[in-house]
Amino acid sequence: SRIQWIFIVIFTAIFWYTTSRTTWTAWWKGSLKKIPLALVYLGIMLIGSGIATLAGNDVLKYTNWVDVLGFIILLISLFLSFWTVSITNDLHDVEIDQEVNTDRPLVTKSLTYDQIKTIRFFAFIISVIGSLLINYNVAMCLGLFYVAYLLHSSKTQLKKWWFSSGACIFFAALGTEMAGYFFLAQDQTFSHFPVLAGLTFPILFFILSHLKDIPDQAGDHKASIRTLPLVIGERATIWVVSIVLILWAVLFHNFISWTITALVTIFALMFAGSYEQKKKFPSKEHLMYGITGFFG
Repeated sequence: SRIQWIFIVIFTAIFWYTTSRTTWTAWWKGSLKKIPLALVYLGIMLIGSGIATLAGNDVLKYTNWVDVLGFIILLISLFLSFWTVSITNDLHDVEIDQEVNTDRPLVTKSLTYDQIKTIRFFAFIISVIGSLLINYNVAMCLGLFYVAYLLHSSKTQLKKWWFSSGACIFFAALGTEMAGYFFLAQDQTFSHFPVLAGLTFPILFFILSHLKDIPDQAGDHKASIRTLPLVIGERATIWVVSIVLILWAVLFHNFISWTITALVTIFALMFAGSYEQKKKFPSKEHLMYGITGFFG
């Protein structure tokens, strides 16, 4: 079944590319700037697998080709799930993107609404089948990621306020991490998931998620979305995030070590100090690459 799934994905991609190269190219160009955020979620998933390894699960038992194939399917399913909810975000944020993301396919009209919805449908179906081919718990965890990110992306009241929006990001990160954990965990009961260790990095992602709202202030203001930068200001947001980041590193030092706590503290102070010196926030692309490197 896993081999058949891989062939279905490959042949679907080839069929799409050969029959509608214009649509493929437009989708690919629109997806390039989302790769850093997708890599962040990949990093969170690998952290979940790392937690499973540290919890005593023997990784060597998963080095046979069937499980390696399962890991490849997990990666593809995660990326397809991410692009599914990312497309939903594009469908609902056209008004915002006209202000801050003018190169998105719907804004440039390189893709129509029907084409975007068709891509989303097939990506969703393939990702669900792929996750079910691994195991039930992985599918449930990726489902948590999908639902949480969908609530964050759709036009709901949860997106209107910085805390509820950040909470959706938190649960999306938690679902991704748990998917990585249950891929390797020999004991598949949810009660054996190490909660404190598991919450460490989703909380970090909740903290850092407010930074990516800074470049989107114009569009968020137009859409009446009360992000943290619009509530307390850009400068205050940077200092609040930096201070909370240091507190996070100190509180969770048992899981990340005092060395990384010191590095996070230096990073946070340098970040806030750099802003005070330049009075200029980095572009959204540079910010996402920075967060990706930070997780690395």
